Amino acid sequence: MVMITADGRSSHVPADVRLANLARIVDELRQAGVLSRSEVARRVGISLPTAHRLVSDLADLEIVEEEEPEADNSRLGRPPVVYRFREDAGLLVGVDVGNETTRLALTTLSGRVITAQAVTSDRLGSDLSGALVAKIADMVSSAGHAMAQLAGAGVGIAVSVDPAGFLRAPPIHSEWDGLPLGDELGRELGCEVTVAQDDHLSPIAESSDAGTFPSASSLLVIEIGRGIGVGMTLDGVPIAGAHRRFGRIAGWPVTGPSGAPGTLGDHLVTGGLVRLYHEQGGSREVRDGAALAIAARGGDRQAQEVFDWAAVSIADLVSRLQLLCDPQAVVIGGGLARAYDLLEPGMAGRLPPRLKVARSVLGEQAVVVGAVFVAGSHVDSWLRNRLARA
Repeated sequence: MVMITADGRSSHVPADVRLANLARIVDELRQAGVLSRSEVARRVGISLPTAHRLVSDLADLEIVEEEEPEADNSRLGRPPVVYRFREDAGLLVGVDVGNETTRLALTTLSGRVITAQAVTSDRLGSDLSGALVAKIADMVSSAGHAMAQLAGAGVGIAVSVDPAGFLRAPPIHSEWDGLPLGDELGRELGCEVTVAQDDHLSPIAESSDAGTFPSASSLLVIEIGRGIGVGMTLDGVPIAGAHRRFGRIAGWPVTGPSGAPGTLGDHLVTGGLVRLYHEQGGSREVRDGAALAIAARGGDRQAQEVFDWAAVSIADLVSRLQLLCDPQAVVIGGGLARAYDLLEPGMAGRLPPRLKVARSVLGEQAVVVGAVFVAGSHVDSWLRNRLARA
């Protein structure tokens, strides 16, 4: 490759040096917001003519764009041309494959949501990767973008994901057992994909600026809905465990309200609470957690007693996890968190002192938000691959 130096002579620039300079320009623009070409030259340490040419190359690739300069009456002449990194140059996709509902979000590289949708997980069928690819392709096309713009994908799923990337022992959708979901999605989507147990993604979101405890150094999230699980991050990094099964607590023993032994997965999930309501003589047509909460708020004594028991059980669970994991804060998430007003009075006074405990501000969006953050970890390699083809 030939470049013209400031004194008009030609010299050869190795391709790897050019690529490194392009990458540095992109990094500087992403951090600074807008820069003029002279500012680019100074920050990157290249000549102004080189900065002109490389910024133009990035504009041709539609990675950066010229921005109309603001009027400045304090200086003479035309304001300098400034450039901005295009956050819509690439796309991220986050997916939360839950036991009941699957949520998908398509975003810009900065995480701004372009479009989102939710579907019933039962409708995905046995070909999970094919169904997700079809959904994602439709979202990308409907938003007026191309699949080649996908920079990365993150998927949280209500099943353990072994170190080789295979789904293991789904609690409900047994037909997904053994699927190499990450490999299949990466091959079909044409981008890097990270697949993780859903409980491992929600604490990433909950410790972000959009979460319940921004910048928490150690955060534990308890997700309770149709299933139950725990996720934890240390300095923003999720704990996965040797076999990536950290937080699979559904089998933990617990004593039910009647004194009968059972597990958290039997009793402290919405299905178990509904069953308990009917066993205790509840007479209303209650089939899910939402209906159970409505009954309790309406004064139904049996429903209120169910939530009282759940509150005590959750407080006990939090106390045990605090002794084991010593988190800075705990978030209560999942579908049952929608009834936090019914749980909080019974939890008060039973929680460890000085431990911060709060309902999730992200609610059932926590996993898909975490999935987008994970997808964003692939942006740098995607950009460098694009730059290498310039």
